[in-house]
Amino acid sequence: RRDKMELAMHDFIIKYLGERYIQPPPFDLRACFNDSINTTPLIFVLSSGSDPNKELDLLADDLNMNDRLMRIALGQGQGKKASSMVERGMQVGDWVMLQNCHLSISWMPVLEQICEAMEGDKIH
Repeated sequence: RRDKMELAMHDFIIKYLGERYIQPPPFDLRACFNDSINTTPLIFVLSSGSDPNKELDLLADDLNMNDRLMRIALGQGQGKKASSMVERGMQVGDWVMLQNCHLSISWMPVLEQICEAMEGDKIH
């Protein structure tokens, strides 16, 4: 029966492989940051109710970036300001958190162009 298949697979995996194959790994922003490079932005696709701000604040604190972490909530008319913040971030090494990108779909091609034009040796 189809309605029992998912549960049966779940039980099978736990029994023969272990529960660690069922549980999602804990999110580790520090590890993501360490694996990243300056031309590859970290992108968070969030589910309802999740918020990476606390983890980002802790990482910024650990790396003495508190004063250089900039945030902008995208929406009506925020595209130009966001572009300026990203450009400045690339020049001086600020971090920029773009929130609510789903509210600024029309600006996403601009962000894509900015990211594709990034040159690692020219980014702070």
